[in-house]
Amino acid sequence: MNPIALRLVGGLVSLLLASPLLAQTATTASMSGRVTDAQGAAVPGATVTLTDRSTNQSRTAVSDSQGRYGFPNLPPGTYDLSATLSGFKTAQITGLILEATRPVIQDVGLEVGGLTDEVTISATAETLMIKRDSSVGNTIERQRLMLLPNLTRDATSLLALQPGSTANGFVTGARQDQTTIAVDGIDISDNVIGATFRGAVPTPAESIEEFRLTVANPNVSFGRSSGAQASFVTKRGTNSFSGSVYSYTQDDKWNATPWQTNRLNQPKPPLDDKRFGGSLGGPIVRGKTFFFGLYEGRRDRGSTSVTRTVPTATLKQGVLQFRDASGAVQTINPRDLDPRGVGANPLILQMLALYPAPNDATVGDGLNTGGFTFDVGTPVDDNQGIFRLDHTFSEKWRLDTSVNVSDRQSLNSAQTDIVNRVATYNVPTKGRAVSAGLVGVLSSNLTNEFRVGYVKDDRGAIPIDPAPQVPGLNIAIDLSGLSEPIDVGTQQARKQLFPLSTYQIIDNLTWLKGSHTFQGGFNIRLLHEEDFRNDKVVGSLSIPVAQVGAGLNNRVPAGQRPAFIIPTDVARYDQLYAALLGQVDSSAYLATRDGRLQPNPIGTGLITESDLQAYEFYAADTWQLSRTFTVNAGLTYNWQTPPIEKDGRQTLLTFQNTGELIGAQQYLADKRAAAERGEIYNPSLAYVPIKESGRKRAFDTDYTNFSPRVSAAWTPSFSKGLARRVFGDGKTVVRGGYSLLYDRSTTVQTITIPTLGVGFAQTLSVNAPQRGPGDPFRVGDGPIPLAVNTAQTSPVVPTVPFGELLSFIVDPEISVPRSHTANFTLQRQLRGNTVVELGYIGRFGRNLYQTLNLNQVPYMFKDPASGQTFAQAFDAVAGELRTSVPAAGVTPQPWFENLLVNAPSGARTRTLAAGNTGNFINGNLSNLFQSIDIGRFAAGQPTFNNLQVLELFMRTSAGRSNYNGFFATVRKRFARGLAFDANYTFSKSEDQVGAVQNSAALVPNSFDLESEYGPSFDDITHIFNSNWVYELPFGRDRLWGGWYTSGIFRAQSGAPFSIIQGTQVWGGGALLGQSSGALPTGDIPDSTVNDGVVGSGGVGTSGDPSRNGTGLNIFRDPQAVFNAVRRLNLTDDKRTGRGVYRGFGFWQLDLSVGKSTRIAGDVRLTVSAEAFNVLNKVNFADPSASLQTATNFGVITAQRISALQNIFPRRLQLGARVDF
Repeated sequence: MNPIALRLVGGLVSLLLASPLLAQTATTASMSGRVTDAQGAAVPGATVTLTDRSTNQSRTAVSDSQGRYGFPNLPPGTYDLSATLSGFKTAQITGLILEATRPVIQDVGLEVGGLTDEVTISATAETLMIKRDSSVGNTIERQRLMLLPNLTRDATSLLALQPGSTANGFVTGARQDQTTIAVDGIDISDNVIGATFRGAVPTPAESIEEFRLTVANPNVSFGRSSGAQASFVTKRGTNSFSGSVYSYTQDDKWNATPWQTNRLNQPKPPLDDKRFGGSLGGPIVRGKTFFFGLYEGRRDRGSTSVTRTVPTATLKQGVLQFRDASGAVQTINPRDLDPRGVGANPLILQMLALYPAPNDATVGDGLNTGGFTFDVGTPVDDNQGIFRLDHTFSEKWRLDTSVNVSDRQSLNSAQTDIVNRVATYNVPTKGRAVSAGLVGVLSSNLTNEFRVGYVKDDRGAIPIDPAPQVPGLNIAIDLSGLSEPIDVGTQQARKQLFPLSTYQIIDNLTWLKGSHTFQGGFNIRLLHEEDFRNDKVVGSLSIPVAQVGAGLNNRVPAGQRPAFIIPTDVARYDQLYAALLGQVDSSAYLATRDGRLQPNPIGTGLITESDLQAYEFYAADTWQLSRTFTVNAGLTYNWQTPPIEKDGRQTLLTFQNTGELIGAQQYLADKRAAAERGEIYNPSLAYVPIKESGRKRAFDTDYTNFSPRVSAAWTPSFSKGLARRVFGDGKTVVRGGYSLLYDRSTTVQTITIPTLGVGFAQTLSVNAPQRGPGDPFRVGDGPIPLAVNTAQTSPVVPTVPFGELLSFIVDPEISVPRSHTANFTLQRQLRGNTVVELGYIGRFGRNLYQTLNLNQVPYMFKDPASGQTFAQAFDAVAGELRTSVPAAGVTPQPWFENLLVNAPSGARTRTLAAGNTGNFINGNLSNLFQSIDIGRFAAGQPTFNNLQVLELFMRTSAGRSNYNGFFATVRKRFARGLAFDANYTFSKSEDQVGAVQNSAALVPNSFDLESEYGPSFDDITHIFNSNWVYELPFGRDRLWGGWYTSGIFRAQSGAPFSIIQGTQVWGGGALLGQSSGALPTGDIPDSTVNDGVVGSGGVGTSGDPSRNGTGLNIFRDPQAVFNAVRRLNLTDDKRTGRGVYRGFGFWQLDLSVGKSTRIAGDVRLTVSAEAFNVLNKVNFADPSASLQTATNFGVITAQRISALQNIFPRRLQLGARVDF
């Protein structure tokens, strides 16, 4: 450990040992207040007793000289409080609801009288107000949790109902992988990929007592991430035996048919989803030991709609069809253009014969390709068991333990066999979570909670391995422009297993000292992960696959392209023409090596075993300066170590000549400065195994993560006048706070990326193989050639050209992202247990994780002779080609004429344009520069970019984001049978294409991140969420009584929407680039569902109803919008058109109706009917709007369906349960 950090930790530990402290924890509640007489004077010496209704267990405290009392570290639940002192009447407050993570202030007033006299009042909405800190969030208690409509019956389904939460899991500007989920005090968050609102084990609603989601400024003990903090508490046993048996069923017979299914005249997707279980809880030793147990199972025989791109009948015959500039369809026989005079390849025709006929005109170009949409069965089998044991040793000591075990077997449609119409992607999942906590009252003002936990998150993805599709092939092939009969792409056919075990040690100490509440503790997590994978994200599997068609390596000469092909069709023509001929663009596989860099056999995956640790310490003080004003100040300090892999299977990127480690931002700064001077910066690179580097870890530990927190809460007290009418007497709380929060790093970043450099896992490829000079190799020419995996020595130096396709590296100096968060809120208590809250939340992310490409195209490179930059030369040629000037007629540009070596002087610009027409038109800078560099390499000239590796992926800390949101909330706690919660958020979120850590996408412009600064993916301007439960107030008998209704209504405006130019606009990468938006030249049209749109001028024409299109388009006149945008001008434009349009908003109403009937004694039968999207509102998914696929431009093709967001066509769920 860093010596400075060691001293800091030592100091913190010494502080904790020297002075008892107080902690607000994820499992416990707390309550404090003052005891006063009728005149408001402090009453010392009063005995305050707090009794848990469920167990009849009590704790006592004595008010101090200022009348203060406190109860930290309480089990959440409903309590009764009493206060007694000789000379005063006994005061009782009943029905106090104490929730985990939310401190409650409850003052007690004593009246003069005898002890036998009692003054009893019921708790009010005052306990809904937060008077001790500035956290923003809400608790959903068990009654609502059980009665609200919930399609999955999992408590996490309701997390997105909080203010600032979007339907897809972004919370107040934080990235989706930053939400922390805790159950019974232990962190069960997805620490592998950070999946949205997913824990290592499910959280069935039947098992949860309550949960709270804090969306801003969490308490000081929550330092494990910068996002929302969700705390779940498992249901406890009580002094009475109780339990349940339940069943919930969904069936396709009861559901509405999806819009696209009706459009394609297909049968309703099958669904038979049954969820069932039972629970039992009660005393083992009455008043001391309690248990709760639950089993829940699910048998889902549902289906998923799948769409794949398949060949038309004419393409199956080996014929191409394209429209000319007039719109007339022209037929092309490739044999007429094929230098061999063969045309369509017999093996390719055999493979095309396997495909089903298209049935969806909204996919493909309608002439050569079309869509095939169908349903595949995606069954799910779930089994889960939960057990909790609580034991009270004495009034001062109690123990709680819980075990959660889950197993799932499922198929999903990531890989699909479209010939047999079955899903082939198996996803097994096993989860384990164990928690044990010991809470002790060490003295009258000192408590301690010690907790240990174990979490196992064991997931996998097991598809079918790629295999030759037809006889005569030695390996599987992937045809450009089409799907495969069984998906063989890396993302669809990769096998991955990544079991992660996390051991947790947690301690929280509590000290009440006068008006101060001190807090402190630690949280230590030890992580162990064993990984298996047979892929390198994109481009290779351990099973060889060949790309067939025109791609990164194989280019179609202009002479083999008919003159009538319009500019927007060039790339598509090249893909299909080369695919029909069977030309091999590349063959590749993932070659792995052992810890000594010795080759493994083909087909061997990458296996790693890694350990890392995370440490967190915190201390804070809550100071109640007066009855109405409280200040909080605290500090969290945490760090996470980089992993150590057992066999050292990690590599570092270095300069070959010096061995110096490479950092992303300095490398790119040097490269840019050289380009602006007209000098090439292209040092040779080498990869050094960690064991040979003199380092223990692949990147440095960030020891700078100090997280200060400060907040204040003021409860004004006005006794008369306008101020009393507006603010009330103690009925208003004004709060504000600031915190500096740090991101949680997932293991996909810390463990996976460092193992995917060059050395132990390397993509070996044969690019553009040739049968002879100028004659691309074709399937059928013999076995498709494969590269040979050889032993390596340190350092590993990839060969040129492209000894490796992809290199994944973490910047050795990477720092942990941080977010400055601030909020200001005003709460006002109203009548009827109702509270209104208005507030502002700001989040300002800095040093956010971004993925840069060291092989970013240096588009600012200056020709030393003419002074012209590449950007100027490119813009000039691209501008002419986009206006249909033939490649042979473009104006020669000095940059190309002086720096290219691909043709005689004077003809170099036109030669480059002829071989890269599509790349110029579409702005594919990475492909274009690759062509330029390959030519220079062949001529023995230095290349502008590194040719050892195609994509030099490096994860670093360079991003920023800004979020500003205003919200309003109305909450009503259960009273007279009604509870509700409604919130509205108005917000703005901006960033530089922020992505989660599991994303492999490169930023579009690694030289200038500000070029893509704009609306975030989660920039939803308007968000409204509401939920309610109402027990109908009529009927007392079995027939008419016991009815209730509940509902959830959600609505939000559209997400940012771009008209896409392409993924290589700035030259950010050929394989992993993100899309950049074209720039509007006119007014921004509203996003609406326009009916009867047939398209024109080749734009949006796939939606023409006469061609079996939908007739729906997001634009009234798609051709006008298409023509009202322009492609990026590299010379002058500083930003793209990212997110300047808005997609579709959505709204959905879910309703539940149920009846509870007492059968006998405490046995009740409840039946319910839950309707999701009860009005069957069709919420359309945002369509594609790309300049490269004009025919589909803006065409609406799909209804928005999301299991994560519970957005479906109308679904009905029937439930029955017996509670006893």
